Amino acid sequence: MRTLQISTKTDHDGHLRLDVPLARSVADVSVIVVMAEAPNPKGRSDCADLVGKLAWRGDAVTEQRRLREEWK
Repeated sequence: MRTLQISTKTDHDGHLRLDVPLARSVADVSVIVVMAEAPNPKGRSDCADLVGKLAWRGDAVTEQRRLREEWK
């Protein structure tokens, strides 16, 4: 058994294509793919996954003014 870690990108259609050279030209193999999203290199978080999940109840301007008063 071999473990292989590859960092790559998906194509424009969202497909992942793997080209893995093997020692034998014809072989029966079992493949397990575990995918993890790469960390954001700029250290910024993407809040897109929160869209539609947060509910704000209140006046945003009033809340901003309250927070600014705390910072003084």
